[in-house]
Formats: sequence, structure tokens, C-alpha cells
Amino acid sequence: MRGSHRLLGLVPLPVLTGGLIVGAFLGFLKPQPSDRLPPLTFVQGVDVGGLSEAEAQRLLKARLAPLLDLKVVLLVGGRRIQATWRKLGASLDIERALREARGGWRPSPHSILPPTALRPVPVRASFDEGRLLRFLRALARRVNRPPKDARLIWLGRGRRRIVPERYGFALEVEESASLIKKVGRWPRTAVVALPLRALKPRVTAEDLRPVTDIIGAFTTWFDPGNKNRAHNIRLVARRLRGVVVMPGEVFSFNRAVGPRTKARGFLPAPIFVKGEIATGIGGGVCQVSTTLYNAAKRAGMKIVERHLHSLPVHYVPSGYDATVVYGALDMRFKNPYSHPVVIWTAVKGGALTVLILGPPRSLGRKGGV
Repeated sequence: MRGSHRLLGLVPLPVLTGGLIVGAFLGFLKPQPSDRLPPLTFVQGVDVGGLSEAEAQRLLKARLAPLLDLKVVLLVGGRRIQATWRKLGASLDIERALREARGGWRPSPHSILPPTALRPVPVRASFDEGRLLRFLRALARRVNRPPKDARLIWLGRGRRRIVPERYGFALEVEESASLIKKVGRWPRTAVVALPLRALKPRVTAEDLRPVTDIIGAFTTWFDPGNKNRAHNIRLVARRLRGVVVMPGEVFSFNRAVGPRTKARGFLPAPIFVKGEIATGIGGGVCQVSTTLYNAAKRAGMKIVERHLHSLPVHYVPSGYDATVVYGALDMRFKNPYSHPVVIWTAVKGGALTVLILGPPRSLGRKGGV
């Protein structure tokens, strides 16, 4: 024993150290069983060398699960929406990473180390497409902003005020999904700017600038003491006030006013049914459609659809009326001018007045549609 110690002491230290390292390295690099991952294999920073694929999967799932809870900040229209990869439908594509790590390698005397040795293999995300799209569609419902048309407010005596339009925007859902899936790797906090599509308003302030004059007007009278009927007239007049009819557009009374139901604020009042007077929801609405019809005619609108009542009405001479029934009978007209026209209504006491506003008649008739 003493002799052996003396012999070891005669070996220079660098030679001894190098021999130990080489010996350990050669021992480490001995061929592995074919069902094992190559030595020196790192997946997303985790050493899985020498493990079976099942063992590696269990280890990676346990060690890398927190990646799915890393924050993702979505920038949408000036807002910062926080989510996690898990909420976005991401999962760890561990199987793909292990295939890359093996890289077709099989141990042999000529290939002890795989091509991926000491080169870290990333774990990428795979996505549940349906879950990601559902998240983005729900997000779109939160952040989308519809456009707002410019409005004209008639102040009377030739004065008016124009409220400018406002552009809207809508989230591009499919493109957003593609951008999220392209982030790759696992940054501590990913920031993704999601694309928006601009939504142009139908009516702009520039469109309304030429609208300066009354080009058609008509007034009818009603009994304000008939409370329900008067209520219905005022309700419809409010809904029509400020409606813009663009050049060449066909205005529909039924589309503009909508269904006449209790849920929408209409009350029961006298109506005509098969040549007889009865009580029905929305009685009085036809007086508004009649007043609008006569104003539109005086403004030079092209009447597209109009129907007479089955009985004479008290508020206009015979043949001047225009009855409407939602889903059956409508009153429609087309704007024949090259500029928009605006419907304006006023109710004062028992007088209902409908104005059609537009450019001066000499200007408005130029370049008709």
C-alpha cells in the first residue's frame, strides 16, 4: 500500500486530472439502450438524457407546466388585455420536442453522441384552434367599437348643427390567432399587438354639409287628449328624427321604425282592421307614415311603395294617406338627388310636422341618381 501511494504521488497533477475527466467522459458516453433518449439531451433546459420517452414526458410535463401560466399581454385599440397561454388554448408539444431531440439517432459504435447533444431543444406550443378562436371572438365583443354616423340637428329658422362622425374598429380574429401562434418560445411576458380593421361610418359630416334648406314639409293634426295614440305618434316621430337618406338609397318606414310591440314602447290605440275600427298596438303610427309620405312627395322623392287605408282618415284628404303594417305594408321612397336628405320631425301640442332637409332645390336636383 505504501508503494502504491508513492507511485501515485509521482504522477503529475495535470495528467492525473485529464485522465480522470477522459475516463468519466468515456464512461458517460457508453452506448445507451435504444429505447432511451441520447445522453446530453436537454429539452427546454431540462436534462432528459438517458430517460425513456415515457419518463421524459412525465418529467417535462411536471417541470414545464408553469410555462402555460406565463402572462400574455394583448394590445387592442389602446387597451392592454391580460391572459395566459393556457387561457389562449395553448398546450406543451412535448412529443414533437422529444422527436427532435432523438433526431433519428440510434446508439452505435460509430455514433455515440446524437446531433442534438448539448444543443437545447425548445418545447413549442400547440393550440386548440377552437378554444383560441372562442377567446378572440369573446374579446372582440368586448373591444369592438361600431362606427357612429355624423348627425344633423335642425335648430329652426334655417340654422343647423352637424355632429361629426366617429370611425369604429373591429378585431381581426383570424389574423390575431395567427400572430399569437407565431410568438414561439416562452418569454416571461409576451406582448402581442392584435390587428384591428377600421369601420367607416355610413354618413360623414362632409356628406351633410350641403344640407341647409327645407325642401319638403307637411303637417297633420291629432288629438293630444287621446293619450295612447298621441304617445305612439311622438314615439315614432322621435325615431325618425335625423334619419339620413343617402343619394340613390331607398328609405323604408318599417325598417326605420321597427316592429310595433309593447316591448318597444308602443301602446294600444284605435286602428283599422278589415274595414272596421278596432284596438291594436301602435295605433296612430299611420298618421306619421302619411305625414312623411306627403313631405317626401313635396321634396321630390320618388315614391317606391305606398298603400291607402281601407277607410278614410281624418287627418288628410282622401287619397293622401299612406298606411303601414309591419311585415306586410310599407311606405318607401328613393332619394333621387346627388346629395343626402335628412328627415326631421317636430311635435307641438296636437301638430305633427315632418320636414325633408337637403341642399337648395336648384343644387339638389343636379346630377340626380
